[in-house]
Amino acid sequence: MPGSQRGRRATPNVYTGLMAVAVVALLSACVVVWMNGRVIGPGGDLMSALSIHPKQGNLNLGR
Repeated sequence: MPGSQRGRRATPNVYTGLMAVAVVALLSACVVVWMNGRVIGPGGDLMSALSIHPKQGNLNLGR
């Protein structure tokens, strides 16, 4: 009879593995950026590396 077949369970495939590898790669890239930003930031703070020095004024990108 129609509809009486057993349903197939969802199983991980190649794309699931590729997604997991991508997540691990992006997470490790974020950790590396955080560690290096902490090293170059004044006072050992990551977000202070993004701030502009108050004596310099506006950021000029050469446009």
